[in-house]
Amino acid sequence: MKTLNELFSLKGQHIIVSGCGLLGSHFAEALLVANAKVSLLDINKENLKIASNHLNKNYKGKLKTYCCDITSKESLKDTIKSIESDYPIYGLINTAAIDPKTDPKNTSSVPGDFLEYPVESWRLSMEVNVTGSFLLTQEVSRYLSKRGEGSIVNISSTYGIVGPDQKLYEEGVPDKSFKKPGDYPTSKAAIIGFTKYLAAYFANTKIRVNCLVPGGVFNNHSQAFVKAYSSRTLMGRMGNPNDYSGAVIYLLSNASSYVTGTSLVVDGGWTAI
Repeated sequence: MKTLNELFSLKGQHIIVSGCGLLGSHFAEALLVANAKVSLLDINKENLKIASNHLNKNYKGKLKTYCCDITSKESLKDTIKSIESDYPIYGLINTAAIDPKTDPKNTSSVPGDFLEYPVESWRLSMEVNVTGSFLLTQEVSRYLSKRGEGSIVNISSTYGIVGPDQKLYEEGVPDKSFKKPGDYPTSKAAIIGFTKYLAAYFANTKIRVNCLVPGGVFNNHSQAFVKAYSSRTLMGRMGNPNDYSGAVIYLLSNASSYVTGTSLVVDGGWTAI
């Protein structure tokens, strides 16, 4: 029987993380703590620089960053080939996504309202959140398939399994008119379906595909919004990035060796009732 440390260790494993925003950077750090090698992708060079400066202070030599457009097949092909040549890829976390709050081009009286939501904004969310995940996973899977093993973790959202409660935004943003747009929950629901498809596609191999379904993460929200959101969770608070670190390590490590095609909900009880 393996020890607890052996079950959850990622020592020697090379994991790609897409997106170095709020969750992506924390996922990368959690993997580094678990002794993994990490390649962090983002289209924003400045975000990559900030993440690299922070993480390389304590994990020098274990993290590399790559500026890459995940919606471009050509950009991804060259980037993933370079990453693989550096060290064999074992896993992937599909974190990169657009979560639209307001669109400056939207002149509607209520930003985010379905009846007036710009199709351009809808298409951009689908292109990044769904097509980008498809293209990146496709390229990474070419190398995982050659070795016949690996772990892929897709990041969805509670809004991928339940609809947004628009009252939350009325209570949390009382001085503004705003509705949660439909492109984000639709794309995150697609990610859950994509996970099940991939798990079935890689049946009878050692390539596992699972989905993390996080609840709302605090990111400098107003006190009113935090109060409104927290009142709807069983644990009475919003999540913080560290609340998801253990779940990601679990899904990538040998601790979940018999788990594939599942969605792990970590939301403080938001969807329990």
